[in-house]
Amino acid sequence: MKPSILRWRKKVESLVDIGSLDGPSFKYLQMLAVIAVLSVWYLESSTGTLSWWDAYAYPVITFVLSCGALVAMFFPAYIPSVRFVTVGTINTLMVYEIHMILWYATPIDMYQLSATLLWLPLALSLSFLFLNNRAAMVLTGGVLVYEVISFTHRIALLRVGVDAPSYLPTLLWNAVIAQVMYASLLIAIVYIKLNAMDANALARTMSIKAHTDPLTGILNRRGLDSRLEKVASNIQSDRQTAIFMIDVDHFKSINDTHGHRAGDLVLVELSRLMESLIRGRDMVGRWGGEEFMVLAPGITRAQAAELAERLRAAVERHHFADVGALTISVGEAELHADISVNAVVEAADAALYAAKRNGRNRVVQH
Repeated sequence: MKPSILRWRKKVESLVDIGSLDGPSFKYLQMLAVIAVLSVWYLESSTGTLSWWDAYAYPVITFVLSCGALVAMFFPAYIPSVRFVTVGTINTLMVYEIHMILWYATPIDMYQLSATLLWLPLALSLSFLFLNNRAAMVLTGGVLVYEVISFTHRIALLRVGVDAPSYLPTLLWNAVIAQVMYASLLIAIVYIKLNAMDANALARTMSIKAHTDPLTGILNRRGLDSRLEKVASNIQSDRQTAIFMIDVDHFKSINDTHGHRAGDLVLVELSRLMESLIRGRDMVGRWGGEEFMVLAPGITRAQAAELAERLRAAVERHHFADVGALTISVGEAELHADISVNAVVEAADAALYAAKRNGRNRVVQH
């Protein structure tokens, strides 16, 4: 692709709200717009209300929207550009309609004016739907400024009863006030939505922090409790979840010999090692201090024993920076439909202490 085209695409994408509509939704909306234009075109042609300028405008807008629908369908990477062109074309059409009605129709065609004022809020809505907030406000402000200048100028030159009925000035000013209110409401909705999105993002961030161990980056006890409750609520009668309680053997001596900083690094390194050994759907977390928990859903007792031994052996073989070799003890119990979460945690904890009493560096299943 040529550099000039790439620069144009980046410039356009900087003005477009990328997340406003996904590809399929935008494609169908674009096709619906084509149907709407064709319907209005047919209605005005069949009733004799089609203006001479719309006889040129409707084919152009139909062509632009149809091309946009095809591009969105077959070249989704260009959807941001299509959105930009769509909004620009529709707003240009609105300005064109107002200009032609006010300055090239004598007397002023009240049907065309009323129809245009009905569709004008759509142009404002599309600007805020497809463009980023700044671009939408600039475009909407430009259209409104043109309305005020054009309406004021035309009213000043208006010959009431000749060019238009006496209520036209009131109608035009009503339209301006209404469009300003539409735009203000859209801006308010946008900022309410942004504030809500910021609040949701902050809530998600706080939730992640509340469930994550700050040292190792894995689940903390609160996070593990939450996952345990979720696993227990979804457990099936014929499936079980293995729960492993893991403790670093003689961890106090590591802190005493090498310092607490070295102990922290051991916990981080051990967390990464266990993450690399468990399955994709398994979860590892720090239960507290040097004690860890691994949740392994949908696993048999034999598979649980194999996984526990793989963890124990891998840690025994691993060389930890500044510390060298160390070992872990593992206690395992199964969570199934007939046992509570508290009971299975206590069972896994009891198996862990049995492993430590029996010499450490071993696996005990409850």
